[in-house]
Amino acid sequence: MRKVWTHGFFTNTFNTETNKWVLTRTDSDVVTHVGTKAGPMGVLAQTLTKLEKIQTKRRNLEAQLALLIEAEDVARGKFSDAVDGLKEDEPEVDLTTLSRVELLDLAREKQIVGRDKMKKIELLEALQAL
Repeated sequence: MRKVWTHGFFTNTFNTETNKWVLTRTDSDVVTHVGTKAGPMGVLAQTLTKLEKIQTKRRNLEAQLALLIEAEDVARGKFSDAVDGLKEDEPEVDLTTLSRVELLDLAREKQIVGRDKMKKIELLEALQAL
Protein backbone atom coordinates (compact mmCIF):
# COMPACT_ATOMS: atom_id res chain seq x y z
CA MET A 1 0.00 0.00 0.00
CA ARG A 2 1.39 3.39 -1.02
CA LYS A 3 0.87 6.27 1.38
CA VAL A 4 0.21 9.65 -0.27
CA TRP A 5 -0.86 12.90 1.35
CA THR A 6 -1.70 16.03 -0.61
CA HIS A 7 -1.18 19.42 1.01
CA GLY A 8 -2.07 22.27 -1.33
CA PHE A 9 0.63 22.51 -4.00
CA PHE A 10 2.66 19.62 -2.52
CA THR A 11 2.37 15.85 -2.26
CA ASN A 12 3.87 13.88 0.62
CA THR A 13 4.65 10.30 -0.45
CA PHE A 14 6.19 7.45 1.55
CA ASN A 15 9.08 5.77 -0.27
CA THR A 16 9.21 2.11 0.86
CA GLU A 17 12.72 1.60 -0.50
CA THR A 18 14.31 4.28 1.67
CA ASN A 19 11.65 4.31 4.44
CA LYS A 20 11.44 8.10 4.12
CA TRP A 21 8.76 10.59 3.26
CA VAL A 22 9.34 12.61 0.09
CA LEU A 23 7.74 16.03 -0.36
CA THR A 24 7.29 16.91 -4.04
CA ARG A 25 5.76 19.81 -5.88
CA THR A 26 2.45 18.70 -7.45
CA ASP A 27 2.77 20.58 -10.74
CA SER A 28 6.44 19.86 -11.50
CA ASP A 29 7.24 16.71 -9.48
CA VAL A 30 10.35 18.38 -8.07
CA VAL A 31 11.49 16.91 -4.76
CA THR A 32 11.73 19.70 -2.19
CA HIS A 33 12.35 17.83 1.07
CA VAL A 34 12.92 14.31 2.39
CA GLY A 35 12.20 13.32 5.99
CA THR A 36 11.50 10.45 8.36
CA LYS A 37 8.11 11.60 9.64
CA ALA A 38 5.01 12.61 7.68
CA GLY A 39 3.68 15.18 10.20
CA PRO A 40 6.42 17.80 9.93
CA MET A 41 6.53 17.36 6.15
CA GLY A 42 2.78 18.01 5.96
CA VAL A 43 3.09 21.13 8.09
CA LEU A 44 5.93 22.33 5.88
CA ALA A 45 3.86 21.70 2.74
CA GLN A 46 0.87 23.61 4.16
CA THR A 47 3.10 26.51 5.18
CA LEU A 48 4.79 26.69 1.78
CA THR A 49 1.40 26.60 0.05
CA LYS A 50 0.07 29.45 2.24
CA LEU A 51 3.24 31.45 1.62
CA GLU A 52 2.97 31.03 -2.14
CA LYS A 53 -0.71 32.05 -2.13
CA ILE A 54 0.09 35.14 -0.05
CA GLN A 55 2.93 36.11 -2.39
CA THR A 56 0.62 35.75 -5.38
CA LYS A 57 -1.99 37.96 -3.71
CA ARG A 58 0.73 40.51 -2.90
CA ARG A 59 1.94 40.60 -6.51
CA ASN A 60 -1.65 41.07 -7.72
CA LEU A 61 -2.26 43.89 -5.24
CA GLU A 62 1.00 45.60 -6.22
CA ALA A 63 -0.03 45.43 -9.88
CA GLN A 64 -3.43 46.93 -9.04
CA LEU A 65 -1.77 49.65 -6.98
CA ALA A 66 0.52 50.53 -9.88
CA LEU A 67 -2.51 50.83 -12.18
CA LEU A 68 -4.31 53.03 -9.65
CA ILE A 69 -1.30 55.29 -9.21
CA GLU A 70 -0.99 55.64 -12.98
CA ALA A 71 -4.71 56.46 -13.29
CA GLU A 72 -4.41 59.02 -10.48
CA ASP A 73 -1.44 60.67 -12.22
CA VAL A 74 -3.41 60.86 -15.47
CA ALA A 75 -6.42 62.31 -13.64
CA ARG A 76 -4.26 64.88 -11.82
CA GLY A 77 -2.71 65.90 -15.13
CA LYS A 78 -6.11 66.36 -16.75
CA PHE A 79 -7.38 68.26 -13.71
CA SER A 80 -4.39 70.59 -13.61
CA ASP A 81 -4.73 71.19 -17.36
CA ALA A 82 -8.40 72.07 -16.84
CA VAL A 83 -7.57 74.42 -13.96
CA ASP A 84 -4.80 76.06 -15.99
CA GLY A 85 -7.28 76.52 -18.84
CA LEU A 86 -9.69 78.26 -16.49
CA LYS A 87 -7.02 80.59 -15.17
CA GLU A 88 -6.00 81.56 -18.68
CA ASP A 89 -9.57 82.43 -19.59
CA GLU A 90 -9.87 84.95 -16.76
CA PRO A 91 -9.36 88.48 -18.10
CA GLU A 92 -6.54 90.52 -16.60
CA VAL A 93 -8.06 93.17 -14.32
CA ASP A 94 -6.73 96.71 -14.52
CA LEU A 95 -6.32 97.62 -10.84
CA THR A 96 -6.22 101.34 -11.51
CA THR A 97 -9.86 101.34 -12.66
CA LEU A 98 -11.18 99.70 -9.48
CA SER A 99 -12.72 101.58 -6.57
CA ARG A 100 -11.28 101.47 -3.05
CA VAL A 101 -13.98 99.00 -1.95
CA GLU A 102 -13.14 96.64 -4.83
CA LEU A 103 -9.43 96.96 -4.01
CA LEU A 104 -10.26 96.13 -0.36
CA ASP A 105 -12.11 93.00 -1.51
CA LEU A 106 -9.10 91.90 -3.59
CA ALA A 107 -6.76 92.65 -0.67
CA ARG A 108 -8.97 90.51 1.60
CA GLU A 109 -8.74 87.62 -0.91
CA LYS A 110 -4.94 88.02 -1.02
CA GLN A 111 -4.87 88.28 2.81
CA ILE A 112 -3.00 91.57 2.94
CA VAL A 113 -2.50 92.64 6.54
CA GLY A 114 -3.52 96.20 7.54
CA ARG A 115 -5.64 96.70 4.42
CA ASP A 116 -8.39 98.59 6.26
CA LYS A 117 -6.02 101.39 7.24
CA MET A 118 -4.49 101.77 3.76
CA LYS A 119 -5.36 104.47 1.30
CA LYS A 120 -6.39 103.57 -2.24
CA ILE A 121 -2.90 104.19 -3.64
CA GLU A 122 -1.32 102.02 -0.91
CA LEU A 123 -3.80 99.21 -1.64
CA LEU A 124 -2.97 99.51 -5.33
CA GLU A 125 0.79 99.27 -4.63
CA ALA A 126 0.33 96.30 -2.27
CA LEU A 127 -1.77 94.39 -4.82
CA GLN A 128 0.64 95.13 -7.68
CA ALA A 129 3.54 93.89 -5.55
CA LEU A 130 1.95 90.43 -5.42
